[in-house]
Amino acid sequence: MIAEDGHTYERAAIARWFARNQTRSPVTNEEIAGPRLIPNLAVRKLVDQYRNDLGRRLLPLIDTGVDRRAVQELLHQGAQVNIRDEHGATPLLLAVSRGRLDLVHLLVEHGADPSLCNDKGENAVAAARRRRLDVVLITYLADVEKRFASKHAVDADTRARERTENRRTQEALLNERLEANRVFGCAPRSSGSHAACPCTRTGNTLPVVPGIGYFPSLFGLQFQGAISATDVAPVYRGAQDGGGATARALFFVDWVRFLVVGDADLPPGHEDYKTQRLLSRALASLVATLVVLLLVL
Repeated sequence: MIAEDGHTYERAAIARWFARNQTRSPVTNEEIAGPRLIPNLAVRKLVDQYRNDLGRRLLPLIDTGVDRRAVQELLHQGAQVNIRDEHGATPLLLAVSRGRLDLVHLLVEHGADPSLCNDKGENAVAAARRRRLDVVLITYLADVEKRFASKHAVDADTRARERTENRRTQEALLNERLEANRVFGCAPRSSGSHAACPCTRTGNTLPVVPGIGYFPSLFGLQFQGAISATDVAPVYRGAQDGGGATARALFFVDWVRFLVVGDADLPPGHEDYKTQRLLSRALASLVATLVVLLLVL
């Protein structure tokens, strides 16, 4: 997790730090603005990849019956204990199926989930019953399975609450943007209206690009920074421009001017077609490429 000081921490460790009413960064010893934490997805992916690699080394050790200490060492290094083999079996399911009862408690202590099934739909509890293992062991695995079921339900509720909170945050950000536009003199447009907004010509506002979670999507950020609210291409409006050859000629002239000077010198009325913003640059690049090819040929 990324804290307000910009450094990445393990979630449990930084949570304990804030639980002790610490207000300074563990790294810089400077005051932290607050206890807010943001997931560091890049580091999380690297950690998951490392743990999965260790987990793939763990599977054959259980299957071939090597010494318990080798398995324990991989688990201590952080091996993914719920990884699956080519048949969907987890290390715990393999240990039960192969009779490696010396590893069952060790795997459960490191987070093995008995409820996970292989491709045939059999989990560790069912495998223990099929092999008629000790009743105490079966009862132990069944109790652990119930705890994991409760944990999965709690995690699902937490994710649902987080999604709801994310939507509320997005709505709040959108309302703030609309309020800022209103202060700058940009009232919300009615559906289908193409009236020019004063802020689009002065650079006071940018189009809102929706995303997922607290932040806009990467695609939206890239194009929101690259395409301003005034960066639009001419749009053919034959009936409004008189129709016929005259309208087509005017449209061609506008496109030539757009390719040369952009939209700074376009006639009024062409600057607010939001649906054309992204497509316009692609079309402009295509036309420019065709013109260059024609000149070369």
